[in-house]
Amino acid sequence: MRFTCALALLAVLHGAELASGLDSATTQVILDHGATSRLVRVQQHDQDEQDALLEHQYLPKKYRHADDMLDAYRKRQTEALGSLSDDILVHLPDDESCLVFDVGANVGTFTDEVVAKRPSCKVVAFDPVEEISSYLMDRHQNNPKVVVEDMAVSDLSGPKIFYKSTSSDFDASSSLTKSSPDQTPEKVTATSLTDYVHTHGLASSQVHAVKVDVSSGEWRVLRGMRSLLQVSKQPPMILMTIGAGKEESQERNQEKEEIEWLFAHGYKRINYKAGVAQDLLLMPNAPYVPPAQHRLAPSPRTVAVMRVWFVCFGISMALMAFVCVIKNRQDKKRQAPSVPARA
Repeated sequence: MRFTCALALLAVLHGAELASGLDSATTQVILDHGATSRLVRVQQHDQDEQDALLEHQYLPKKYRHADDMLDAYRKRQTEALGSLSDDILVHLPDDESCLVFDVGANVGTFTDEVVAKRPSCKVVAFDPVEEISSYLMDRHQNNPKVVVEDMAVSDLSGPKIFYKSTSSDFDASSSLTKSSPDQTPEKVTATSLTDYVHTHGLASSQVHAVKVDVSSGEWRVLRGMRSLLQVSKQPPMILMTIGAGKEESQERNQEKEEIEWLFAHGYKRINYKAGVAQDLLLMPNAPYVPPAQHRLAPSPRTVAVMRVWFVCFGISMALMAFVCVIKNRQDKKRQAPSVPARA
């Protein structure tokens, strides 16, 4: 009786598939002959190439702006921003240990500068706009040192609503906060930097620099990396753009709160004005020392002791030299022949 009912149910399911337009080749019905004699429907996940591309948020060239347009925009950005300063480069080791996060990579201007000046450095570039991230994937597909992540960076990980700009600035004004009527919402995946380093095997790695330019969402990125900064032996330098939006908005208050938190947790205080568009370079109180130099560098106490020792040694040598001179003079006087007195 139960087997007859199972066959009847199988027929009903097959009819439902035909009525709904499902391909029966992609659906498998398994008859469980166990105690409950239940039917289990299993959906087959045979994805073609296009499905795989959509799953990884990769947009092929034929579906996006021509690369020459993106290249021209990237060239203009490079000319406007200029090269990385020596103040930044001195904190990036020129070896395999170097790790940089480019949050809000856009067309990759900052990433390109790091790759050009520090070719051994690993750069993780984040941008949730599929056209931009796909462009970066194509540009750096032959460079294993550059990892492109098609996701947003925020204070919390998970799905987010991202407001994509429809203007011609190639994602520069897109953000997780709606600030313009020409922005269209779309669903993206977000991660905090703290979660990212733990889920990608980077928890034990030293992050040397974090660049943040995410159109009024910088405070979310900073809040999402608090735990990362608190456990870092050497906090990274932070290059960020602030001041997007209204000065008295909630975002500006949150932005100020996060910057002040950095000043209270190991970063040098600098002058800035919340709500005013500006670029900030936040440096940790302790200067970066490359590992090879760190092993050889003495502590301040040792340096002070060595200085005192050298001073004492110098004084002792000077006194010994003076004593030797005096002794030599006395010896010469004793050895000099005496002249007889005249009658």
